[in-house]
Amino acid sequence: LIRDESSRSPAGAGVLLAPAVGLGVLALAILGLGRVGLLKAGPVMMLLAAALAAGGAGGVRCLVGVTARIRSALDSRFTIGDTLLICGMTIPLLVTLIVALAPPIDWDSLAYHLALPAIYVREGRLVPLEWNFFAPWPAVMEMLYALALVIRNDRVAQLIHWASLVGCAAGIGALAGREGGRRGALIGAALFLSFPTVIHIGGTSHNDLGLAACVILAILALLDDRPGVAGFLLGISAGCKVHGVLYLAPIWL
Repeated sequence: LIRDESSRSPAGAGVLLAPAVGLGVLALAILGLGRVGLLKAGPVMMLLAAALAAGGAGGVRCLVGVTARIRSALDSRFTIGDTLLICGMTIPLLVTLIVALAPPIDWDSLAYHLALPAIYVREGRLVPLEWNFFAPWPAVMEMLYALALVIRNDRVAQLIHWASLVGCAAGIGALAGREGGRRGALIGAALFLSFPTVIHIGGTSHNDLGLAACVILAILALLDDRPGVAGFLLGISAGCKVHGVLYLAPIWL
């Protein structure tokens, strides 16, 4: 899937869709390991190595596409308004990145988003946790956090959610840029990054931005005539957070 998406348009929507699809597949694979009692360092590292090998060529094409677009943007002329918008995006991205690199301290992460995968990693499998109200909820993001906890680094979990923040902003920019050009893309991304809630949770290990990124990129995939990818991402959005199912009908209609 990663190779297919990146090869179709290495400098276009595939740059955003390929990593999202790849992380979704990886989360489901980790969930499968947990179901069969193999949520341990050895099997998880083998899975990660296989994922990197399978998507390596596509990942390189994605990076080449991103680099080409950055060079093209740098070669073009920026107005004062463009510069202000870029500064307006950079500040919240840096602030949330700093938070992501610090130890987790928020309640949701410590009681739910990191606590549950930590127990699963300790037990080496998914186990019933009747005492925890959050345990039965969808856990796609938590499976990615389990990967981070296998390598004993909760900051990686926060960086995964921060990457979802970047994906949201880039996806909104891509959607807005379809009609509004570069200025529209910058305005769309800057407006999203200016929301207080986005800044508040951007550096944490929550699941909200994972849901948002999947929904935004699913819309982008539909507009780019990739219904299969859109359907997969909408399914992953519901796997991130239960109310992701509310977006299925409106988007397809």
